[in-house]
Amino acid sequence: MKEHNAMRTRHKSVTLATLVATAAVCASTLVAPVGLASVAAAAEPDAPDASIVLGDPNEPNGLVQIEEGDGLTTPVTVGGKSARQLTNAGAKYLYLRIDDAIAYDGDYVACVRAEYYDEGKDGLTLQYDSRASAFAAAGTVTRADTKTWQTAEYNIVDGRFANRQNGGSDFRLAAGSGGATIHSVSLTIIEDDDGVTLPCSAGEAAPTTKWKVLHAEDFQADAVDTDQSEWVRYDYDRPFDTIMDDAGDWWKNDYGPEWEENVLNSFGTYRKNVQFGTDGWLTATLSARDTEGAGSPQEPPRISTTELSTGEKALRIDSPNSYDGAFVTTTEKLPPEYRLEYHLKTLDFGGERNGSIFYDGKENGYTPTEQCKTQFPYAEGIGTPGWNSDPTNPDPCAWQSVVDGPFGYNAFHLLGIVDFDNPEPANLHFWHYRRKILMDSFAQHPDRVGSGSGGRVCNPADNTSYDYRDSTANVIDMWFNGLPNFTPGKGGITGNSQWFSTTCTRGLPVPISPYAAAEMKPEIMPDSDYVFAVERSATGYTLEVTGDFLHAGHQTLRFYSPFIGGATPIWHYNNTPEQYDGRYNRALVQNGVHGQQQWADQWPDDSAYPDFPIIGDPYTDAGEGSATIDSIRLLVPGEDTTKPETTLVSPTAEGPFTGLNLQVDATDLDGLARVVANVYQDGKLVKSTQTAGNGATRVSHTATVDLPEGTYRVRYNSQDLAGNVSTTREQTVVIDKTAPTATVKTGPGETVGADGSYSKVSFKLFDAGKVDKVVLNGVEKNLSDNAWSDLNFVRPGVFGAVLGTNTLVVYDVAGNTSTTEFTLTP
Repeated sequence: MKEHNAMRTRHKSVTLATLVATAAVCASTLVAPVGLASVAAAAEPDAPDASIVLGDPNEPNGLVQIEEGDGLTTPVTVGGKSARQLTNAGAKYLYLRIDDAIAYDGDYVACVRAEYYDEGKDGLTLQYDSRASAFAAAGTVTRADTKTWQTAEYNIVDGRFANRQNGGSDFRLAAGSGGATIHSVSLTIIEDDDGVTLPCSAGEAAPTTKWKVLHAEDFQADAVDTDQSEWVRYDYDRPFDTIMDDAGDWWKNDYGPEWEENVLNSFGTYRKNVQFGTDGWLTATLSARDTEGAGSPQEPPRISTTELSTGEKALRIDSPNSYDGAFVTTTEKLPPEYRLEYHLKTLDFGGERNGSIFYDGKENGYTPTEQCKTQFPYAEGIGTPGWNSDPTNPDPCAWQSVVDGPFGYNAFHLLGIVDFDNPEPANLHFWHYRRKILMDSFAQHPDRVGSGSGGRVCNPADNTSYDYRDSTANVIDMWFNGLPNFTPGKGGITGNSQWFSTTCTRGLPVPISPYAAAEMKPEIMPDSDYVFAVERSATGYTLEVTGDFLHAGHQTLRFYSPFIGGATPIWHYNNTPEQYDGRYNRALVQNGVHGQQQWADQWPDDSAYPDFPIIGDPYTDAGEGSATIDSIRLLVPGEDTTKPETTLVSPTAEGPFTGLNLQVDATDLDGLARVVANVYQDGKLVKSTQTAGNGATRVSHTATVDLPEGTYRVRYNSQDLAGNVSTTREQTVVIDKTAPTATVKTGPGETVGADGSYSKVSFKLFDAGKVDKVVLNGVEKNLSDNAWSDLNFVRPGVFGAVLGTNTLVVYDVAGNTSTTEFTLTP
């Protein structure tokens, strides 16, 4: 047995040990249970090392059910299958022990699969004996009441299996208040774990899609400036919903009838929407407050084109006040399947610079003013721990500060997808119920972190995590929105569960909030940027970011989650009714301090929710700063058959030249792979030059090539990411490195004097590549670009000549020069 166990444990993986330990501790405080669980993919799983078919009697094969205490079950037959039934009254758990000859007291990476009858809408959780805890959480699968048999998968990466659970068991299934019916359970131990792949990941990979560009905007041509459009007062007459929109019933039920009259109406809200890009496919949407009754907002936000320090043009998003909002979205809903991407050139929404959150006169990105910057007038729910405000007080300074203190943070939506048409800025809690996926920066103030960890940050270099408190706060969160809390407690705020993906979790979303995927380095921008993308396929979403990350260098982080079957169903994923069967529909119930209300059918079976993107600051009660973005592209499935456009900028003539300075510009909406310029002589390749495109839509390739004299041909083209190659074109180039000559004429009347001293002198000029000009004592005279030319009858006062020393410089067309010094006498 010991020899067998040693063979198992040599494939040790501790990549997620810290994660799982943290998850086990936090499980009781989360909206959704922690875990690495999913509904089985369609791919065929590996043969299990141990299994059991439950019934009367059980059929054990390396797994034994332990029947005792709170694990007493009832044998049943459901849908033609034998099973064991857990009822919350007496049997809360299904306990299972692994044969010690298969696994005992080691380090195990394993996949547990459980076939269950999908009845009710409670979760089904696996708890296992881990290195960190005897009852570590390995995830929860949310049941959908389909009345069918389903298979749940649970990923375990730090199993110990030392018989430390009740009755000497190694893991247990917890049914929740609704009970559960289980037909079979299997265990597969991963022998050669690579530290990256999920143990249950058979077939669960992001689909690969070929994309073609539908729209693209690089801001190099047409200028954008939202200041050219008028602000329009918004009187809350076009709500997105009646729940937590700016004048939503949730606030009235929680804060009371005086809140709307005394607080919400103490300022005016103004909005504007400006379409831009080709055919207006993009929209800049902004919101700001008028706190002085002036008829227009103070410190309004702005979205406009700007020039970066690199000389490039980009789109600047300015949100100078925590009470405003400004972001970019699409004018129309996104297609059923798509890839949306852009380049983040600069970001100034908090976080540390050179080791401190105090930089450029700001605190965590907020500029100090006499105005208090707080969550006013929405804040947290009255039932939220730490609440210390009067929700009827119209003074913003009486509410929770977003600059510092326990609620202090700054944030920017790097790229999110929301579930409703034509989004506009609104209060931050409204967005918590409206997102499908999000990548954001989340710069917590040290006061907010306090003595705790502040969450986790993954280091993609070695897939280990560290406390948020030890980060620079320039983090990237990459997460999928799950099911909300449909019945928050009295005075509570509803919001969707948040499932974070990192390489430390092998890409599987987990509800440890926050759990950042990496840290950005704002100091290297805009010379180095970050590319964010989201893809929607027929089965799920993929989140992606490429850039130079702190600790990890240049990488691409890419995480996929299916709509259903991942760690959680993605909230309102269906953009057509046919994609969804109503299985997660519930009513949202509020138990407010001043009123109770219920909103029925929050996800009915005939529903459809569009995808609209957000890049910027959507919050009107938090967040302040600026960012610049570039190269926004929307792609759809399809073959790219369009060749790139390629232009030779230099040289554009045959010459001659003393050297070859190449510049080839190329453009392609789908992204360039490379730009090439090769030099040939007599049909043989002399020099090859190229620049990698790395997916950029515009690339300028430059090269300086030192060549001996002769005639050459430059052949140039470009290739896009789809493999399309532009038409190859040629340019003949002559290299001339021989200087022109200036010879003193000796004919009668042409020259008077000798040996460099003359009262009058004439020169015969020659260059096989043609003489361009002469410069005599700084006075230039252009010639006729012939091989032979003359400069005649030079004497003091003619052509810039002077008594005494004179300097003559002769230029040929290639730029070669020769210099002659001579003396003129009276």
